[in-house]
Amino acid sequence: MIYSTRYIVQIIGFAVLGAFLAFSLSFLRPLEYSSTVRLLIIQRGNVPGDAYNAIKSVEGISETLSQVVTTSSFFDKVLANEGIDRRPFRGDERKKRKKWQKTISAQVQRGTGFLDITIYHASVSQARELTNIISRILIAEGWQFVSTPIEVKMVDSPVVSRFPVRPNFLANALAGFMLGGIIALVYQIRKVKSS
Repeated sequence: MIYSTRYIVQIIGFAVLGAFLAFSLSFLRPLEYSSTVRLLIIQRGNVPGDAYNAIKSVEGISETLSQVVTTSSFFDKVLANEGIDRRPFRGDERKKRKKWQKTISAQVQRGTGFLDITIYHASVSQARELTNIISRILIAEGWQFVSTPIEVKMVDSPVVSRFPVRPNFLANALAGFMLGGIIALVYQIRKVKSS
């Protein structure tokens, strides 16, 4: 019983150490805020079939637009606007694309015509400005990216997080706790088997 209690204490100690290390290492990344905007995609004209086919068609269009916003050509349209800090996007084309794809996230709400776009940035004002510009481009030019007439409307204006959302300190600490616990458990099992 003494040995098992000691092992448990050691495992918990390593798990706590793992959580502390993961939490501390999270500070190596810059803190980023998020800004999210919700757009409604409306298909214009006659949509063949029933309501189910109509919503599936809008879902497909939304999915296409969610992929378009991560492309370098769309990124160039965004960067052509005034008020954008271009410093985070310096470097060769590969680095720019990689940074842009880490900056933007687009999710389609299944069963609806909603497209949620989230921007992650170290500056609250830049995060908000980027979501506004992306919304304006999609509202004005979204039809150019798909093969059917559409209308894009902003239904929820950009909302910026109050606190940084990346890195996720809680998730990192939890992952470190679990990893530390697993490593300590494996070590204890090997130690017992070898003795």
